[in-house]
Amino acid sequence: KFLSSIGGQGGKEFPYEIGQADAQFQGKSPWTLRKGTKKETGKPVSIFSFDIKPGVEKQLPSVRNAFKRLRTTRHPSLLPYLDGIETE
Repeated sequence: KFLSSIGGQGGKEFPYEIGQADAQFQGKSPWTLRKGTKKETGKPVSIFSFDIKPGVEKQLPSVRNAFKRLRTTRHPSLLPYLDGIETE
């Protein structure tokens, strides 16, 4: 399953527990891949997050664009998008 998240947890209650980052994915994308579970069911999910910190401001427009497009992308070879949250 696919879950996209920009920033961190904010005003909206995030229905997923965020776990450890996957070290194999680090440095290969602006996103951080984390293991997670859906709070309601305990089912495993993949959580992609992007932390806004000094030095990454140039990536922000492309990350926001990807976040927007992933919501509507459907393909049998891609993980389905479940939910997302953007916070500042």
